[in-house]
Amino acid sequence: MRKLFIACILLMAAAGCKPSFQGPDAEDLDYRIRVDFCKTRDDMREYIQQYIPNVTEEQIDEWTANGKLESMEINGQRMYFRRAASNLFLIDSACIAVKKALIDPSEIVDGIHSSDLASVNGIRSYVANAQSSGKSLVNPRYAKMRHTISVNADAVPAGEVIRCWVPFPRRDVRRQKVELLATSQEKFRVSDIKAPHSCVYMEKKAVAGEPTVFWIEYYFDTRAEYFDLSGAKSAAYDRSSELYKRYTCEQPPHIVFDERMVALSDSLTKAIQNPVDKAKAIFSWIDTTFPWAGSREYGTMANIPAYVLDNGHGDCGMKTLLFMTLARIAGIPCHWESGLVDYDDCDWNMHDWCKVYFEGIGWVPVDQSHGLFEYRNIYPELTWINLGSVDHDRIVFNNEWGKPLQPAKKFARSEPVDYQKGEVEWRGGNIYFDKWKMSYDVQYINK
Repeated sequence: MRKLFIACILLMAAAGCKPSFQGPDAEDLDYRIRVDFCKTRDDMREYIQQYIPNVTEEQIDEWTANGKLESMEINGQRMYFRRAASNLFLIDSACIAVKKALIDPSEIVDGIHSSDLASVNGIRSYVANAQSSGKSLVNPRYAKMRHTISVNADAVPAGEVIRCWVPFPRRDVRRQKVELLATSQEKFRVSDIKAPHSCVYMEKKAVAGEPTVFWIEYYFDTRAEYFDLSGAKSAAYDRSSELYKRYTCEQPPHIVFDERMVALSDSLTKAIQNPVDKAKAIFSWIDTTFPWAGSREYGTMANIPAYVLDNGHGDCGMKTLLFMTLARIAGIPCHWESGLVDYDDCDWNMHDWCKVYFEGIGWVPVDQSHGLFEYRNIYPELTWINLGSVDHDRIVFNNEWGKPLQPAKKFARSEPVDYQKGEVEWRGGNIYFDKWKMSYDVQYINK
């Protein structure tokens, strides 16, 4: 796999098709893979036995051979991806059934899992408010966030300057407002409002035996955004416009119009004229074909959409990049968006989605990994809620992937595609994720 990644990068460079981001070199890539592939066969067995106590060695062999337990041979030893065991119960139908059978029936309320009730009710609330008011932005939410990055003690020699980029909500997104309140360092730089990755940059000298801590605190308010696309038709695109050309082009190494992707996009959309219906066809196919599973660090994959096709699963950003590739091939403009999402009142996590442009309608959100509404058998009117709408529980940091930060990093990013945790380096090189921690502290405000 490592040799394949490097070969793909060299082939693209030879063809004059250079990556749009500064990815890891061979030595760095090797290190990243070792961090991700750090589990042994014993670790796999121990995790699986929680759900299948009598799991056999033959079953583990089969799951390893077919890639459902993702692994790699490193220095003559079979090593497993750190999330391979938990992913098994997300991508293998028999294992999914085993885990599903353990759900307590009392946790199901009117056909909906109790953990999903708040989310379902929230969606129904903002849809009702948007439809009754005629507004696309509804249900405001107000909060303060402290985003902290703590570099491990002695990760760099004492006295060395650590450079840090902390993600900061975008100021050019109409569904969110933001105000920087405080920073850990007196001197700081906020990226330009139109920068593809919004951040606050700071520097600090390392002290022996102490973690080096950076933080920013900001106020934000967000709103749900709703577009009713039922029966909607997009007008013909102006194919000569800068918008159309910019957002329907290839973007190597992850949005590439190779023969396989072109054939797939054509097979899904060639009989469809309305771009809205084309987007729905791509969206529903990806959702029903590829289950969600935890991902390797994006910088270790040569082409993320190809990985999804080859391995049969992907996380939010991986499925989004596949959607974007197929949509752009079909002539539908789209661009990346990512940041944080609150899944359950202060359970903030990283998340990726995108926006598509329909002529006469505008830019509308598409959350490919949330897919067709899970409880559409109960609320069929919400079937397509994730193609055209987003709730208020998310913050946008990025409107592109794999672009330079401000100021630019001198070394490859820890996450060369996305940017939600932050980035850290010193004059000796990048400081990878295993050398620092991040945290989010959110306080909600009633207005």
